[in-house]
Amino acid sequence: MEEVKEMNIIIKKTWAVLAAAALAASSITYSPVPAKAADEVSLVYEENTATANTEVSYNFTVKDSDTVYVDLLVPQVVSGMMSFYQNDEYVSAATLTEDSWKSAESIGIAGYIYSLSMSDPVAANWKVVLNFNADTEYALSVSQEKASAVLSQNSITLTKGFSEKLSVSGADGNIIWASSNNNIATVDSSGKVKAKKAGSAKITATTADGQVLTCVVSVQKNEYNETRRYASSVEAGNSQVQVYNMFYDSKGNLVLKASILNNRGYRATKIKKLTIKVNDASGKAIGTLKVKNKKISLNSGSSKDIKFVIKKSDLKNKKADLCTAEYKPSGTIIYQVPR
Repeated sequence: MEEVKEMNIIIKKTWAVLAAAALAASSITYSPVPAKAADEVSLVYEENTATANTEVSYNFTVKDSDTVYVDLLVPQVVSGMMSFYQNDEYVSAATLTEDSWKSAESIGIAGYIYSLSMSDPVAANWKVVLNFNADTEYALSVSQEKASAVLSQNSITLTKGFSEKLSVSGADGNIIWASSNNNIATVDSSGKVKAKKAGSAKITATTADGQVLTCVVSVQKNEYNETRRYASSVEAGNSQVQVYNMFYDSKGNLVLKASILNNRGYRATKIKKLTIKVNDASGKAIGTLKVKNKKISLNSGSSKDIKFVIKKSDLKNKKADLCTAEYKPSGTIIYQVPR
């Protein structure tokens, strides 16, 4: 069963203004404990007059296990009973005696306050029943801590033409999605973000209770880029083929910009059976370049740029995310060795 305990709290300013107007002043003071969480949802708020020995009840719905607070304010100390029911089944009751009340004067409210908290309440339909032993005015507030909504991601990087779905947890009702720049990235009613053009945009999700959550979206061109190396960076006695840039051209062909790095110690004259396999991040083939023989003239310690093209018709994946692509070159470089 959920814990119900007495807790002296500071009444919210908005409630204090309403209640103080109707209730008489008191000469008793006390030191209140720190206020409860400011971020709450009101379940019941009622100002009324009760007749002695006559029950008054208020229904409220608890949707989750966040703490529920019950605050009762009266102009003068009065005895009685506060009872709780869950789905019409009796749960517990608090007896109101002269010692139960605390003065609210020290926080600027004329009257006396009695407070309860329910930690880990059961999600159900609840009812609180008040029964005073004398006629009295009263103000009743039932509220629940409001869990903050959480966006699945606060920042994402997308490649142009690709999408990713965002979601919100801890929120009730509809979510309103919006983009700060639809030219960069759009978002639909389900939270699906689509990258349109290189740049940055903010995607906002607004909950039914007004919480605004933001995700920064960075959109990059659909290109593979790698920092260019020099021949001197290659281990002495070796050569390498580096692909430093890949992109789809306007016809859908895959363009590979490569550099031959020669640090063999001899002049390179030819590349035989050059093969460059291009895969996506999951290892699936995008396309394979095959060149039977490629004549070159490249002194040791030098590099040479060469552009290769894999035709659209030869590609396995014509719309791959090249930003996360991988490549693997193989082949034989022929050198001119002095006699």
